[in-house]
Amino acid sequence: MGTAAGRFPCRYFIGKSISHFWLLVDFAKQNDIGVIIRGVRALNDFEYEFEIAQINQNLLPGLEVLFMPTNPKYLLVR
Repeated sequence: MGTAAGRFPCRYFIGKSISHFWLLVDFAKQNDIGVIIRGVRALNDFEYEFEIAQINQNLLPGLEVLFMPTNPKYLLVR
């Protein structure tokens, strides 16, 4: 498995989304993506994303999930 960035420049993904009818892990499987980067703002975001990451790793062994904390100025989105 590779990363999507290995085949596409990161700018390719800016402003892109995938169909809400797919699971992210299915998209990763179909596109041979081995790393998913998730942004988190607060501890409750991390707890939720961590649980989802565990499920995704069970569905796609070898999948790596990286968590990136937000810039503090974006901590509260209203």
